[in-house]
Amino acid sequence: MEKEKRLRLLYCPHCTHSLKIANDVRKVICPYCGIPVRPTQTPSAPTQNEADVLADIADVRTALAFVRFFFDSFDWDAWVLAHRYTVEQTEQLVSRFLQSACNDAAAWMLAFECIYTPVLKKAQGFSLAVTAAADLYTQNQKKEAAAYFDSLRQAVAFTQNKSSEIIRLLTYYTENAKLFGANENDCAVLHEKIQHIQTVLTEIQLPRTVEEIPAVKANLDTNNRAMSERFAEVGIDLEVEYRKIGNQLAQKQVKEAVNALQRFKGYKNTATLLKDVNRCYRFLEILQIAGRLYIEKGNALYALENGKPSAEPIIRGLAKILLTNADRILYLDVKNKLLQFDLTEKTSIEFDRKRTFPEMTAVETDDPCSLYCTYRSKEGKGPKVFARINPETMAETVLLEDTATIHGTGNGILLFADSRGETFAFFLASGEVFPVCRNRIELCGFEENSILYTRNAPTADNKNLYVFTIGQDPHERLLASNIYSVCVINGNLVYYTIGNKLQKSLYCVDLQSGQDEQLLKIADTVELTDRHYAYATVGDANNRILYRIDTQNHKQTNITDGVRTLCGMHCGRLYYADTDGNLCSCLPDGTGKLVLFADMRKMLIMQNGMLFFLAADEIHSFRDEEGNLHTKELQSLYSIHADGTQLQKIAHAVSDTQCFNDKEIDFFKNAATSDGGSARWMFRYDTKSGETFKLLEYTVGGKKGK
Repeated sequence: MEKEKRLRLLYCPHCTHSLKIANDVRKVICPYCGIPVRPTQTPSAPTQNEADVLADIADVRTALAFVRFFFDSFDWDAWVLAHRYTVEQTEQLVSRFLQSACNDAAAWMLAFECIYTPVLKKAQGFSLAVTAAADLYTQNQKKEAAAYFDSLRQAVAFTQNKSSEIIRLLTYYTENAKLFGANENDCAVLHEKIQHIQTVLTEIQLPRTVEEIPAVKANLDTNNRAMSERFAEVGIDLEVEYRKIGNQLAQKQVKEAVNALQRFKGYKNTATLLKDVNRCYRFLEILQIAGRLYIEKGNALYALENGKPSAEPIIRGLAKILLTNADRILYLDVKNKLLQFDLTEKTSIEFDRKRTFPEMTAVETDDPCSLYCTYRSKEGKGPKVFARINPETMAETVLLEDTATIHGTGNGILLFADSRGETFAFFLASGEVFPVCRNRIELCGFEENSILYTRNAPTADNKNLYVFTIGQDPHERLLASNIYSVCVINGNLVYYTIGNKLQKSLYCVDLQSGQDEQLLKIADTVELTDRHYAYATVGDANNRILYRIDTQNHKQTNITDGVRTLCGMHCGRLYYADTDGNLCSCLPDGTGKLVLFADMRKMLIMQNGMLFFLAADEIHSFRDEEGNLHTKELQSLYSIHADGTQLQKIAHAVSDTQCFNDKEIDFFKNAATSDGGSARWMFRYDTKSGETFKLLEYTVGGKKGK
């Protein structure tokens, strides 16, 4: 170890290969070209900050050596999604030497190298990125796979759009290298590289969706064939039925479509269609059910007629909506009665007139077509039971008799504690119950057939982390002791902190091997993870340092300081709000910082190379009834391209926002009315088409308010 510390990395000024030389060596023979080299002749590897290193490079051949070394250690995996074909750090060298040494062939070869290598690495990285997207999908991380693949498609489109520009520049640099003395062999190599990169760029092909990636498609086709064969045995053509479902959805025959989707769930994208149709989307008092909008006010639900609430409510005495299924609503009324409302027939059916369901709460599961719920049995005097209710038949099946606490559900497993505090795992499909432990726990998450949780030991701020694995003996294993909190679970790695509220250290543990390692002596939490890195922050909430940690060798890199909020990663760059509220971006290694916008308040969506966010851009002054002057900050909805161009204000004076899905943003605008109320308008912005649609208008409060 001591010997390794005394070595330093240098470059041969003749052949540009890197050399490891001990500090006390005065002369060495380069093993690559055989020419004697003195350490004083050679440039050192970067030991200062990057800007100083670049400034110290005095000649073009040293610059070429630095660039080759820099590219050898560069993080191409993250950069592959960036909307660039050159690396920002090397652009400074190219610009400087094309001005100061334009009559030197090496300067033009440097410029050539600084385009050729990044473009080649990007093109090679595309195929690896497709494989990564397929891996995410087959691991059932479908949403993450779709988002990653979407960013990949944008990066490929950018590169292909720039291909003619890339070839033109490479040809120009080659011609100038030849003009200023490059030998025939070097020029021939450059021409071969141009032909190679042209071929590589032409051959880039991406599927339209993540489902069309060959590995994913093969897996889906196998499942679809097996399902088709099972239904063919009873005389049903599954493909014909699937097309019929599409027609029913197009014609708004929601009930018929949902019944068919339930029956054929699992074929192609029927599970996704079923979840989308049954999803009850809520935005403040607005609900969207089966593609239609409703407004909830007080204990009543109103339909919308021509963009305005109906004069009379369709449901009165509404306490809680529990489930939406096609055009049916299962809800609890103010008397704890369970009812079903048919949105088509406009009628309510009571579940059981003689029964009430005190403390009834819906439990979210992977089955969108059944109501899973808990309620207090024996008219509120008994223990909480866990039951499934079929919205079609209104039939109830009690699954568990004593579920005092529901910890959560995932991967088809319900984790619950009974009234004695003992914890169990219940399999929704089979009905099997596994005892987990006799103590109260705090659920951390599910990972395939494993459950992660903590138990207090010895205090509430110092817990033990356990993993419970079905089918493994012993089922429960201790992963870490005296932890403060679990930050994030990323595949087999669990990131957690040890310490207290004021000072914490960051660790990670492998679920399979149980090996743990300290990553940062002082850290707050892990903000996000990708395939190769975890990003952690250190410092108070208003001024934090962002670190990148390699998940393989746990190497830590200080990326940037002054971080207030980390927004996420998109198109190969990190986006964050700094301490001044500016929307900033940088490369994953912290270089190439850009300030995109001032006074950003909230990031909403990062989609298709565009960022959508809220920003404060105006102060509104007004006087109250007593004449006192007040000020109010107004927010607007903006979009900007990931590279900082195409800034657009979408809407002014926005009061509330919510993303309906990954491609649509809903927002409200308010205005005071003359009778003391407030007029409210709800809009939906389509991020793909750039169109804004007015969905509804109504008033709140005042003499005429509903």
